[in-house]
Amino acid sequence: MWPLELQVSMGKPPVLKRDGNDALRVRASFKGGRYYFSVTGRAESFFHGVLGYDEGDAVQWTVFRTLFVIGHVHLPNASSEGPETVSDLATPSSARAMTDRELNALSTYVRKHEYSSSEIEALNRLREETRLSETFSEAAIEELKSTKGEELQALARDLFDT
Repeated sequence: MWPLELQVSMGKPPVLKRDGNDALRVRASFKGGRYYFSVTGRAESFFHGVLGYDEGDAVQWTVFRTLFVIGHVHLPNASSEGPETVSDLATPSSARAMTDRELNALSTYVRKHEYSSSEIEALNRLREETRLSETFSEAAIEELKSTKGEELQALARDLFDT
């Protein structure tokens, strides 16, 4: 697998930036370089409206990794998803600690969505290694698993078993 605690590459902290089209991006280190990560509308609202981050602000490391794992911050045109590539993120050489406010806001944000099995696995790894363990148990993370795939499989079985 990809143990997060074994990340040894050191990078600069993730920072909010605007690109040439005025779209919000996160500039972060990944696979030996700095890249612009795309930000979903939900994540942009979270950065600005909930956390109060502005362009040029450093994104707290656990916040960034969590949003990356759940796909709300991603590399444009990436062929693989956050849970599979999180180990390629370069850990900042100096990352500030997560505040209680950021922890509570991130926990609330995470609880508002459902996740795939690989995202659940990655969230549990993050929970084990970060302050997310203060707000989530393993069972609480498991409850966020999407049932949509299972529902579609059951529907397909019902349709084809007649």
